[in-house]
Amino acid sequence: MRMRERVWVTKIDHTDDPPRPVEEVALEDGRVVGVQTFGRAPGPIEATHDHAGPTGALPVVGRSTPLVDRPLAWSPLNQPPAILDARDGRVAWDQSRSKVCIYGAGLGRDEAPLDDPCWTVWALNLVPPLDRQGRVRADAWWDIHQREAQTADDLRWIARCPVPIYVPADLLDASPLAVRYPIERVEAAYGSYFVCTFAYQIALALLEGFREIGLYGVELAYGTLRERTVEFACVSWWMGYAEATGVVFHLPHGSRLGRHPFRYGLEYRDEIGDVNRYLKTLARNDAEDARARTARASVGG
Repeated sequence: MRMRERVWVTKIDHTDDPPRPVEEVALEDGRVVGVQTFGRAPGPIEATHDHAGPTGALPVVGRSTPLVDRPLAWSPLNQPPAILDARDGRVAWDQSRSKVCIYGAGLGRDEAPLDDPCWTVWALNLVPPLDRQGRVRADAWWDIHQREAQTADDLRWIARCPVPIYVPADLLDASPLAVRYPIERVEAAYGSYFVCTFAYQIALALLEGFREIGLYGVELAYGTLRERTVEFACVSWWMGYAEATGVVFHLPHGSRLGRHPFRYGLEYRDEIGDVNRYLKTLARNDAEDARARTARASVGG
């Protein structure tokens, strides 16, 4: 009988002091087989997703293997752009693809169109998008944090990432495939309102001429306090701006990004009920988060 290797991937919230883990994802043979959340229970979208059969939350075991040290297979659908001018952030995208999928670590990521060859896929940080065969599906990568925010493992991944990776200016020398984010060109076109990587990504998608944008794993409404306040507001603004230019957004089922299921006042009872359920979910998440903090403190963690 062949033994399966289980690897845990940790999502860290660096906005807390000290930084804390908010989610552990279990992978077997490159497939997601379970998710353990820490005080961030799912809302209408299930947090546990699986390409190999249903599972529940699994216990956390051991320390995660850094992304750079994992044996990764890469999808044949990947079409990394040619780098034309790394310092100016100019690349040549496949002109036959007018749709870009922005992939995050949050809820709804299991609905991302990673097996569809019509999509360009953008990954970020240490979150590999895995297709149904467990292969990394990414045409470009993003890590927009300056060097002072990077760990040694982060920097090793940036150095070895095999597709172009967007970085700030002080990391342009960190990888032969590093591309400086063209902040000057973006701000000249759209202004400056950036509080998370997703906002930078939507802005660049507009600049590069993508007409359809998918947001998967970007369900900020159920995230940390920072995510569901300043980041959620920022991404919603960029969605509205993009939609006003004719861009179409693709979202996972039940997403709250730029959407409200009922009209305030005109659908009074339904709207009030939906908002109350959402607020209760946040309150429950916060209570569980507080209990998890207390439990960690009680064992010296």
